Amino acid sequence: MRGIEFYNLDKDKIVDEIRSLEPIKLAFHSDADGLASACLIASVFKVREDSDYPFSPEIFGDYMDSNLAVDLGSPIDHYDGIVIDHHPDHPDNPDYKLVLGNVPTGVVIFELFKDLIPDDKIWLVCLSACGDGQPEVIPEEVWIRSPYLWEMQGKIYRDQYRRVRTYPYPIFSKISSPINSMCRMGDVMGAYKLLRSAKSVRDVINNPVAIRAVKKIDEEVKRIFSTSDPPIIEQVKHVAIVQIESEYSIAGRIATELYNSEPYLTFVVINTKHREVSVRGILTKYITDRLSEKGYIAGGHAGYGGVSLLDEDHQPLEVFLNHLREIARTPF
Repeated sequence: MRGIEFYNLDKDKIVDEIRSLEPIKLAFHSDADGLASACLIASVFKVREDSDYPFSPEIFGDYMDSNLAVDLGSPIDHYDGIVIDHHPDHPDNPDYKLVLGNVPTGVVIFELFKDLIPDDKIWLVCLSACGDGQPEVIPEEVWIRSPYLWEMQGKIYRDQYRRVRTYPYPIFSKISSPINSMCRMGDVMGAYKLLRSAKSVRDVINNPVAIRAVKKIDEEVKRIFSTSDPPIIEQVKHVAIVQIESEYSIAGRIATELYNSEPYLTFVVINTKHREVSVRGILTKYITDRLSEKGYIAGGHAGYGGVSLLDEDHQPLEVFLNHLREIARTPF
């Protein structure tokens, strides 16, 4: 198995350990990798599925009400369950049962349980890897067991010169956008139910609800960038701070587009309506580590991370901005 470490649990008995939790009280991250991970687990083990479980916590790492957490970083309080993850914020000697990989969590789960995952759910591994921006780590066995994933689908239209154009893409590459869009609109459990019932990638990318979600989010991005009152960028040395206001959880999408346009700036995008913060760029880990030292729930990966702000009374936005400016000024 590639780059997987086991902490405080017997790797040869992990299936038995998880089966002992059935029906599993599952918690997952509300993005493509988290959802793929949750649904891969549910394809192998009996997961409690009712009004309470599975669930995606509002605060990253706040999954103490579960007994299995996937793609959710280190717990923010004492935890008695099992964690399967790939975020680097775990302590060197965790006091909880941890499986930690260096690839997206859904790929870790595939490596652990590949012989138990049904063929009609293997495509979820593509959702995990593509959603995390790492399609190159999709295991060879996935392509072999589901060769249709490289079949193409796209749209036909006329360009400005009235010429007919086609832009098909491999269908596996199209799956993360509709799922992430549904999550950004707040329909996380709708995305979970869609993935649980789907038998193939096509069931997702051709789903009317998923298609509408993609259009809604695209329209919202266009509104933010083209409005008569555009967002203001505040640059402090190599860090750019951007505040937006949206009813959707869209800070990550905006931060990614900004970073793609200015790769030597690290962007911190704050959606003031939801108090969500996304960080993209070279200095991401430096910023999230310093914010963690100041008591914020912050983490992620080397190039992309986030912050979970508490309510205004406990973590006022202006105080957070001042801390962010202070961090950005030093030591560079």
